[in-house]
Amino acid sequence: MNIVIRKFSRDHKEVVLGLLEHKFKASCERYSCLPKKFTNRDVLVGYVEWMLNHHTGFVAIKDERVIGFLFGMFLDEMFYSKKGVYTPEWGFYMEEHMDRVNLMLLKALYDEMLVRDYLHHSISVMNNQSALEQFLFENAYGSRCMDANWKIGDEKEVDLGSFELVRAAEKHVEDLTVLLRDHHRYMLEAPTILGFTFDDEEQEVRKWLSSEKDVVWVLMDGDEMAGMMKTVIASSGGCDVCSDDQTLGVETTHLFDRYRGQNLGEKMLFSIYNHAKAQGFVRLAVDYETQNPSAQYFWKKYFTPTVRSLVRHIG
Repeated sequence: MNIVIRKFSRDHKEVVLGLLEHKFKASCERYSCLPKKFTNRDVLVGYVEWMLNHHTGFVAIKDERVIGFLFGMFLDEMFYSKKGVYTPEWGFYMEEHMDRVNLMLLKALYDEMLVRDYLHHSISVMNNQSALEQFLFENAYGSRCMDANWKIGDEKEVDLGSFELVRAAEKHVEDLTVLLRDHHRYMLEAPTILGFTFDDEEQEVRKWLSSEKDVVWVLMDGDEMAGMMKTVIASSGGCDVCSDDQTLGVETTHLFDRYRGQNLGEKMLFSIYNHAKAQGFVRLAVDYETQNPSAQYFWKKYFTPTVRSLVRHIG
């Protein structure tokens, strides 16, 4: 098999666009909960142009035909607050069961990473590419986070009992800061051990409250705050393919330990689901750390996993 690896250029643009169209058509056929925006050629053109102008990429060519490609975004900060190279779900086409070609593409990217002293590579893989996921696992990648979607249908029955879910306001800043600090503590301890440097909690809360897209919902037990769930319009907090302007993203979610085990997380989520339906959204989206067992258990009960992001430390 005579294969050569070359730097991605405008000469390859049309073929790359065709491969991406094929890839996302298959993904949307598999997952009806996904937005269809990446089946729009104009959207793909914008992403590919951006990569051409700002980042790097490689193509695999056999008999003068492009059979695969791999882009890399060199970022000053990625997972774990370290610099790294990110390959988004729209940033590659690697056929399953073509391991030699895929390794050649990865090697070309690794060579450039080493020259530029970047040692972390993350890649986001559509969840219908299980053989490709397995190939990456066998080549030293580990799971980092999962994006998932939930298509909105019938309204959910919710009984909050004596609890009340309200939109956070200035009067909630102090208690919400304590709750967010408790969430960060949980994420840094075993078994999650996120290894992340968090921003100042009060500043983060105030940034949320001043945002036009973010809404923080707090679960109140009388005058006492029990938990929170943050939503953001047109974002999943993760991969671009999982959200559009008809998507309500669910982000930071936390309950104090003393309120766990009462189905309050589900009740908050169902309340948000009904709110999203009333506002005309057609899906919810979430991304969560796969090393967080509580998140794995909770979100997968309702959401369909659609994109897995993996990471490798090179060398």
